[in-house]
Amino acid sequence: MREIVFFDGTCGVCNDFVIRTASSDPTGRFWYAPLGGQTAKECDVQETNSVVVLVEQEDTDGTCFSLMRSKAVLYLMRRQDGRWTRGIAKFLSWVPCPILDIFYHGFALMRHKLPRSGRRVAEATFAERILP
Repeated sequence: MREIVFFDGTCGVCNDFVIRTASSDPTGRFWYAPLGGQTAKECDVQETNSVVVLVEQEDTDGTCFSLMRSKAVLYLMRRQDGRWTRGIAKFLSWVPCPILDIFYHGFALMRHKLPRSGRRVAEATFAERILP
């Protein structure tokens, strides 16, 4: 199974989230690609203002499904190593997704104004898992 995390490559908060997700993924389960990149175009990802997780199933028909916005974030949080992160994701999974998406949308509107750590995904130790 291949799972690709599409993210806004120009967003510092998004870069930090991807770096944190990758550092909690020692098995290399996830691959990463910017939303405006070649891989996003090839996978026909239409969303440009969200975190998107595309999951390709290993079954015979090769079906895919995608998760966006809060569903994608919760999916990634549930698969991280940290007990706190998984606990927060479990707690938030009780909140209906339309409500979580309201908060996600509000955060997305101001994410470029938030302070950044200065770290870039392209410079990270998992650079081999970054798709164009």
